[in-house]
Amino acid sequence: MPQPDHDRRSSPRLKLKVPLEIYTEQGASPIRGNTSDLNLSGCYIETIFPFPPGTRLEVKLQLDNTLLILATVVTCDP
Repeated sequence: MPQPDHDRRSSPRLKLKVPLEIYTEQGASPIRGNTSDLNLSGCYIETIFPFPPGTRLEVKLQLDNTLLILATVVTCDP
């Protein structure tokens, strides 16, 4: 069965809330947030202040170990 056009992800999305810290090029202090879903190629991050598309981030996920990810914002839902 073909996937709908709105869900063309190469891997399944997991509804998973993981705490994280976000670091930007401009800020020295981390911004805290959570994932709301996660897959192998990206995640949706919930924060109080969303970042505009194109913003580069360092994201530190707190799982069993700390995972540091370099990311670029591709969409924003204010």
